[in-house]
Amino acid sequence: MNSSIVPPGAITAAQMEEAMRWTALCLLMFVASSALAAETSKPSRLEAIPGSDLKRVILTAKAAELLAIETDVVREESLTRVSAANAVNTPEEVRTQRVVPYSAVIYDPHGNTWVFTNPEPLVYVRHRIEIGYIKSDRAVLKEGPSPGTAVVTVGASILMGIEQKFGQ
Repeated sequence: MNSSIVPPGAITAAQMEEAMRWTALCLLMFVASSALAAETSKPSRLEAIPGSDLKRVILTAKAAELLAIETDVVREESLTRVSAANAVNTPEEVRTQRVVPYSAVIYDPHGNTWVFTNPEPLVYVRHRIEIGYIKSDRAVLKEGPSPGTAVVTVGASILMGIEQKFGQ
């Protein structure tokens, strides 16, 4: 039998080699595009804040939606606080103080207190606070963000995890 005769519909070695090259090229392009897509579609990224150990947490719109992030603002409220020692025959002291929802307060592993501010859409920055006292569902601040500053009330612990790279 003559080896140069090829049955009808059969693939030659040259055709097989060319098909394998095209398959390899397509596979390489798929892997490269998948890697690029995975890299560009990260749900969050961190940005250093000059002069600070803190980082901005920047989320994609989809990530913020999935995390169901909610915010409220730092408020100034006139509050009355009577100390237990002087509760009798003492005029009540009324002072205007900064207040955040207690749900906005997060604690780091060292017991320090923080809130995440939301200075612009999809951007979150951890801000150190000092709590004077807790009144009902509010934290009365000695130190913290200015009145009107947006603070995260739902999702702050997840933002802390993203900033600290927990689970990565």
